[in-house]
Amino acid sequence: MLQKFSSIQIIRAIAALSVVMFHSHFAVASFPDEYKVTLPFIYKWGYLGVDLFFVVSGFIIAHIASKGQIQPASFLTRRFFRIYPLYWIFCGTAVYLQLCYGYNLGGGELGMPEIIKSFAIFPMENHPPYAVGWTLEHEIIFYLLSAVILYFSSFRTFIIILSLLGGAGLVLPILVNQGTLLPFWDYHLLSPTHINFLTGILIYKNQDRLVKFKSAGPLLASAIIFFTWENMLGWPNASWNTLISTLGTSICSALLIVAFLNSEKSNASKPNSFWHSRYTKFMIGIGNASFSLYLVHWIIFMEVGRNKWKIYFELPDHAAESYRIAIIAATVLLAFLMYKLIETPLIAVGHWIAKRLEK
Repeated sequence: MLQKFSSIQIIRAIAALSVVMFHSHFAVASFPDEYKVTLPFIYKWGYLGVDLFFVVSGFIIAHIASKGQIQPASFLTRRFFRIYPLYWIFCGTAVYLQLCYGYNLGGGELGMPEIIKSFAIFPMENHPPYAVGWTLEHEIIFYLLSAVILYFSSFRTFIIILSLLGGAGLVLPILVNQGTLLPFWDYHLLSPTHINFLTGILIYKNQDRLVKFKSAGPLLASAIIFFTWENMLGWPNASWNTLISTLGTSICSALLIVAFLNSEKSNASKPNSFWHSRYTKFMIGIGNASFSLYLVHWIIFMEVGRNKWKIYFELPDHAAESYRIAIIAATVLLAFLMYKLIETPLIAVGHWIAKRLEK
């Protein structure tokens, strides 16, 4: 039985809610801007929750692999039922709406090749029909690399390969922008995203050594590095932005995770600590349902942001933020229901099949 980290589930909740808050401007798109409240940081930088998700994925895969050699068939079966069936619901809905009603929830033109690639979560140069699915393309690449490399080789080899692939992904934009290299499509194989996955793996492998830094230090360091990184993004030389952004988000995400991990290890046994509060249990619940929340929020926000609903409900302009909060709350509730009624049974089926493949 794999150990469960409450801290990691809370981090997943933070990542999902960050993306939801960042995209919430779509939910109030029909309201005048002067009636919308711009929350500092979260509305501007909430998209960084995606990078945090990637780092968490690296941590989780390292945790799974630490219990023994990964068996590709059972490992990929679990990952398949964890990702594909639920995503198909939204991908299929997006394809139907675009083909039948011209309602676009993602990329541009939609032909049979794009539809097949989308359902396969195959790397696409443009966004898939259901836009948020682009992150899953990177996840699937990482899972395949994990299954193959960790079956035939060691963690050290895996770390080296991810470093090389991620490093190449960091350098290529610089070379392209300088005219040294012609742009080409690499199917996400040479991607800075691998640095995020690698960061999560390194946190897991070194978590016992990182305990000595406790929680306050990593949190403070994360804040300092973030604000330094934010200012560096303003440099005139935009060709370095990918490198600065990737390294900055990876380090900040790592420090945040370390802070939560250390806090859990130090205080989880204390009955009156944060780790036994109702708020913590609620956040763990959101972490459990974070994939459902990540998928469902997009179609809801894109739909409720249409002007017809503002007119239908006779909403005054000053109701913009009340409407936003209500939609976010309803989306979280729906994500909980999806997790209980759809996602959990699908995960159980994947585990059942995987166990039989292991025999």
